[in-house]
Amino acid sequence: MRRKLFTFSLMASLGAARLYGAGVTGADVLNEHPSARAVALGSAYVALGDDLGSLTFNPAGLANLKGPSLTFLHHAGIETLSTEILSYGQPLDFGTLAGGLVYRSQDNIANPLATDAPIASYDFTLGVDYATSVSRWLSNLNLPDLLSHADVGIGLKYLRSHLGQFDADDFTVDLGMRAPLGEGLIGGVSVINLGPPIKFINVADPLPSAILVGVARNFQPFEGNSLNLAADAEAPFYDTFRGHLGVEDWLGKALAVRVGYVLDSDQSLNGLSAGFGFKLDQEGLLFNFDYAYSPYYYTGFSSYEGQHLFQMSLGF
Repeated sequence: MRRKLFTFSLMASLGAARLYGAGVTGADVLNEHPSARAVALGSAYVALGDDLGSLTFNPAGLANLKGPSLTFLHHAGIETLSTEILSYGQPLDFGTLAGGLVYRSQDNIANPLATDAPIASYDFTLGVDYATSVSRWLSNLNLPDLLSHADVGIGLKYLRSHLGQFDADDFTVDLGMRAPLGEGLIGGVSVINLGPPIKFINVADPLPSAILVGVARNFQPFEGNSLNLAADAEAPFYDTFRGHLGVEDWLGKALAVRVGYVLDSDQSLNGLSAGFGFKLDQEGLLFNFDYAYSPYYYTGFSSYEGQHLFQMSLGF
């Protein structure tokens, strides 16, 4: 029954996305992710995500935080583009609250053939998310197994983009659900970046809204080894379909190696990603360091530039 419900959700989501044509979207900063782990896994994270990295994939994943968590990420992007992300999550009696700040900037844009001063450009988002189990609020109802064991979440973001003397402001909403499907499978579905078009001067562009559906499963091939497999389908409202695949292998309790792949008809998004993670548990204080490498392809696989993500996290 759980798999039938999840399959129906997948087909309905992808069908809805086909109502929208491919095109150009604004507010690209909303595509920044606060998780080197997720990027290394090809962004296959809507079902697998169970930490602060869920903030931009599926807010329901935040319900799995075991204690207060703080994370900082630096993303060295293409050319001079740089992004800093700070996130914090806190489990409470009534659910989990989390928030994140994203700031992306680049060197001032100068035109050597003009007398104008160099133009400054930056983007930032400020968000707050809430996640909880369905049973926390609806335990008195006779719910299907899928819903009674599900987590749900909602996220709100404020966005500002700055270019020269102009600013554009907007708000977005994320909605998500994550639930066990049986036989070790976990399923996730979310709708992200819902909101009005962002307007710069007299030009309005739609947000990079999308529907995400994914599954993940953990295996224990042998003692001391934990293997996670994840696959996501992404249906952007105004762009082409994408697929995300990720494999994570924990070699003991301290070291993880990761590899991912993004399938997209736009070659600038295709290709492998990889990374690793290191975890240290010291008397209840959990320290994580994660790294991801994600190439950005320009005109095919022969022309690309590397992107590097470095992340440090603390769990209390």
